Amino acid sequence: SLVGAVVYEPGMASDSTGTSTLMTVVSPRPLHHPLVNNLHLANAAGGGFTILDAGGDAVRWARLALADNQITHPQLLQEAAAVPAGAEGLLFLPYLTGERLAEHTNSRAQFFGLQRKHRRGHLFRAVLEGVAFASWRNLRQLQKCGQYPQQM
Repeated sequence: SLVGAVVYEPGMASDSTGTSTLMTVVSPRPLHHPLVNNLHLANAAGGGFTILDAGGDAVRWARLALADNQITHPQLLQEAAAVPAGAEGLLFLPYLTGERLAEHTNSRAQFFGLQRKHRRGHLFRAVLEGVAFASWRNLRQLQKCGQYPQQM
């Protein structure tokens, strides 16, 4: 996927989201951190990467669980966009299959702060924000190794 995305020079990065969210940043040397994996590229560079196991899958799950797959992805995004940022205090941890690269690999998905006022759009918004914040956490892990994406 990195070759196809033309990501090969140090500082370049890629976000490959399908079921999982795989974030890779190219570095001239391996990135040493217990929560970062490394791969060797076809050139002299390497790629440090993190994985959020259920990044894209969390959105697919939300469509299935909350709308019985009767809405499209754009409709889910539209409902989420109608809710203010922060989903009025509703938080979602996107660890539907646990979390392989975290301090607690037995983490599980959950909603926090659910109240009567929350509707389906709030849940969709919280799922999207939860995936975004978990991805940001993974980017911070790459930054701790001294290699933060300069170009995605």
